[in-house]
Amino acid sequence: MKKFYVFVMAIVCFAATQEVKAQCNGVKGPNLLGAKGTFSTPFITVNNASANCTANGNHTYSPTSNIGNALTGCTTGTGSMLPCSDYVYSADNNGLKPEGRYSIVKNIGDANGGNCLHGSFRGKDHTGDGGYFMAVNGAPNSNTSPIFYKIKTIPVCIGATYEFSAWVLNMLPGNNSSANPGSEPNISFRVNGTVIGTSGPIAYTNTATWVKVGGSFVATTSTVDLEVINATAVASGNDLGLDDISINLCGSSIAVSPAAITGTNNTSFCEGADLSVNFTVTDATRSNKWYQRQLSINGGANYVNVGLPAQASFAANNTYTVTTVLGVVTSLMNGWKYRLVVAPS
Repeated sequence: MKKFYVFVMAIVCFAATQEVKAQCNGVKGPNLLGAKGTFSTPFITVNNASANCTANGNHTYSPTSNIGNALTGCTTGTGSMLPCSDYVYSADNNGLKPEGRYSIVKNIGDANGGNCLHGSFRGKDHTGDGGYFMAVNGAPNSNTSPIFYKIKTIPVCIGATYEFSAWVLNMLPGNNSSANPGSEPNISFRVNGTVIGTSGPIAYTNTATWVKVGGSFVATTSTVDLEVINATAVASGNDLGLDDISINLCGSSIAVSPAAITGTNNTSFCEGADLSVNFTVTDATRSNKWYQRQLSINGGANYVNVGLPAQASFAANNTYTVTTVLGVVTSLMNGWKYRLVVAPS
């Protein structure tokens, strides 16, 4: 008896609208901000006019090309999809000592000492791609706009849910005399003016420690304006790093398992077997309720729909199962691929 190969697959259609939590349940799409959220090239370029002590190459915390240029999106108008800050950019000696200042830096301090931007701060890029992070000396909201980072007009799908998150660093070491309880950084995430998540105090640690925080939202407009803002009114302390700011689309996870194999050989996908399979869709958001069966007979180069799209009902455990009958396997089906596509509509 000949054995043939029939492939069964499952995908989530990210082109359609979907939902997200602060931690995605299922398949997470790419960061829609890219280098604009990771503070990486090609978006961030080197500031060759920064103070010599910030990037003189003499120390691990002042390597060459250590300072990136300012975020300029606020001056280019709505629709630019370029980030900016309401804080004042600095690349000067002691440039981060005044509150309400920020810089774009690779390494602001480590076990060997602190960069001259602010000698007490510690931390380096979180992404690990040789890029930068945003270093901020937070100011009381009564004196300064609370907006650390904002970017406008990001395209989204109405009805989808997204994760808006960032990695945050408390740059002031826990053994510093200013590291007092109640003075920790605390940030919120705002979408179209509405707060969708708050980090809570980012604890002081003796070694620089990045923490991921975020929130989720359901898109009600075709574009969104995103902001990371100050959520504390303290002055002393409230010194933070931001990196890997992300907005991600999340989809469902789909498991594939045989529902029934009957015929001359019930343990393999062999010629003569009567085959059907189960696609089990798990989606905590219950947004991807529509499904479409598809088939490729040319190794996956092209797929065609099998039947019409249909709408499922989720069970109490946030799952539903779609059974696809492949029928009796023949030699003609060798290399065929079956898949299930799910989407909210």
